[in-house]
Amino acid sequence: MEISMPEAHTIAIVTGGSRGLGRATVEALAQRGVSSLFTYHTNKSAADEVVKSVQHSGARAVALQLDTGDTHAFPAFADEVRRVLRV
Repeated sequence: MEISMPEAHTIAIVTGGSRGLGRATVEALAQRGVSSLFTYHTNKSAADEVVKSVQHSGARAVALQLDTGDTHAFPAFADEVRRVLRV
């Protein structure tokens, strides 16, 4: 999924956005019209639920898998962020 946003649109990047405090943050931001790109570790179905919740609020969200303990995964993650945001 790609996020297409007009200039000056606010987007948040949240780690661990599929549950707990991260999910609450993503959903609270969505209520304020802020779109999010958030990470999840292994639970894609939980991440998909958050995306649906955000879309229901009228904001946009993208969930990307990332193991923050694997620093070798960071360059590929950065490439994926650039692809999603088209920067």
